[in-house]
Amino acid sequence: MTSAGKKPRFKMLVVDVDGTLLDSRSHLPDKTKGALEACARRGVKVILATGRRYRRALPILQELGIYEPIILHTGGLIKDPKDHRTIYKRPLSQETVSKVVALVKEGGLQPIIYLDNFPEGPDFLVESAQGHPFFEAYVKKNEGFYVSLSPIEEHLPEEAVEMGVFGQEEKLTRLASSMREKLSQNVDTNLIEELGYHLIETPESSLAGEVGKILEIYRRGATKWQAAKHLSARFGFTPEQIVAVGDDVNDIEMIKRAGLGIAVANALPQAKKAASFVVGSNDEDGVAEVVEKFIL
Repeated sequence: MTSAGKKPRFKMLVVDVDGTLLDSRSHLPDKTKGALEACARRGVKVILATGRRYRRALPILQELGIYEPIILHTGGLIKDPKDHRTIYKRPLSQETVSKVVALVKEGGLQPIIYLDNFPEGPDFLVESAQGHPFFEAYVKKNEGFYVSLSPIEEHLPEEAVEMGVFGQEEKLTRLASSMREKLSQNVDTNLIEELGYHLIETPESSLAGEVGKILEIYRRGATKWQAAKHLSARFGFTPEQIVAVGDDVNDIEMIKRAGLGIAVANALPQAKKAASFVVGSNDEDGVAEVVEKFIL
């Protein structure tokens, strides 16, 4: 723990949201909120890094009461919550979006095309509200924040901050393999499995007990870590002055490369392996433990 009169060694704390900051009920624990407030008072920049889109992440910032830039779409976008301005973007080109759409539809799945349109326009585009039950549940939950355009190939945006595909793990794994084979120079993918992270439980008996998974598709190299480095340079910090905390596959790079990389106890094994330390789970105020042990 840093003594009260001494400046913290680390200048920036980058925290994943779902599975790390938020508990298993997707709530922000009081102890964690208090620890991050104390962190900010010491002059340490508290940066949230999430796969969420801006509309879904903004309420967390508002509850936290810390209005620093936020890393969104797994690193494809950074927004300033003070004025909703985009300060960094690494989008997929229209040509790449077209190729991804073709591969997704070949696999019998529905593509989701995420946009940087807040607050004026839709958050994402789809071709139809019908599809796999996991996809339908997601679209229903986000009524009013998307537009259906068919055929979607004739309505592609100039760029997309990310793309996504809902479905069962087997199909999504095959799709990710196809992306690696055909589009490895253009895109990277993450198959997100953590409960509560973009995931929708389905009541259909044929899928009872299963949980929807989403394949994140984003511009090659547009990662949380690259976005974090951009912010650290903007603030005048070095990568060695960053603490990164996470739990999932899209957190591994920043855990490995930050000055101090930490995984929560509920993290995937590969995230724990990449970390210098493992703290309590997201249900045990693991982020508060990071602040208390390594920053304050």
